[in-house]
Parts: sequence; structure tokens; C-alpha cells
Amino acid sequence: MVLAAGPRRLRLGLRSGLPSCMAVSAQFDAFVLDLLGSVTPVSGRRMFGGVGYYAAGVFFAIAHEDVLYFRVDASSRADFVAEGMPAFAPMGPGSKPMSYYAVPARLYDDGEALAVWMRRALRIAAQAAATAGSSRPRKRAAGGGDAGRLRRPGRAAKPPGSGPPGRGR
Repeated sequence: MVLAAGPRRLRLGLRSGLPSCMAVSAQFDAFVLDLLGSVTPVSGRRMFGGVGYYAAGVFFAIAHEDVLYFRVDASSRADFVAEGMPAFAPMGPGSKPMSYYAVPARLYDDGEALAVWMRRALRIAAQAAATAGSSRPRKRAAGGGDAGRLRRPGRAAKPPGSGPPGRGR
């Protein structure tokens, strides 16, 4: 049974005994945790129908529809493409892919090679997180108030209680 809901479709039914909305099987998730955990401690978190994998607090891998994807950048993308691995495109074929590529199946049986590719994905993800974190605006100071609030140049902060009469602050 397929229900149409606007441009997106919600699939209902069973596939291999699992609801089709479960994009990563419990068996594959356990396999990935064991596999990656043999390199460094890893945790997984279910999100958006897939699983995100973290090591030392860094989000570096995704599993979706029982396929494992590692974080890539310009320096590593060519290695995945040379192996014929597809990019992770969560909205389906033809949509803009994310910076994650499928892990070659040969790495599942080669612990040393897996460790090299995984550590590279971790390094790339950590660098991307550090770069993204440095460009984010700072949070407001604790306790509220105007500390840390962005305002147009040339405008001073209003003193407390200087608003229109009748508005308690």
C-alpha cells in the first residue's frame, strides 16, 4: 500500500519482516557498531530513519537502508568514486548528495584498511565540525539581557524600563 502525501510519499507495508519505514535493521546496526568499535569506541543514534555514528563526540558516519557511509571531503572523495561507491542522497536519486559516500564492502573484511578509511573520515568530520563551529554566532550570555545580542551599528542598548508606558518589564 502506498499513500501519497504531496510531493513525498509514505510507504506502508512489510519488507523482510520489518516495517519499510525502518531504514536500518537492528542486525546491521549491531554489525556496524561491532565493526567500527574494533577500531575505536563508537556509539550510534537513530535519526531520520537511519543511524548516525559518533566517535569521541564526532559525527562521522551514517547508515541508511543497511548501507554504511563515511564522511568525505575533496581529498578523500576520489577514493570512494574510484571504488564505484555512491554518495548519500537522502532525498533519493537526482537530489543533492551529502558529503558521505558508501563504504566499500571489501573493507568489512579488512580491519587494517577499514581503520585507515575510518580514521580519515573521523579526521574530516572533526575538521568540518571545527570549521562550522567557528563560523556560528555566539550564544547570548547567561541570565538574558542584551549581552551578546547583535544590533545595528550606532544603536545603543535601551536601559531597562525605558519601553512604552504600561508595559511591565
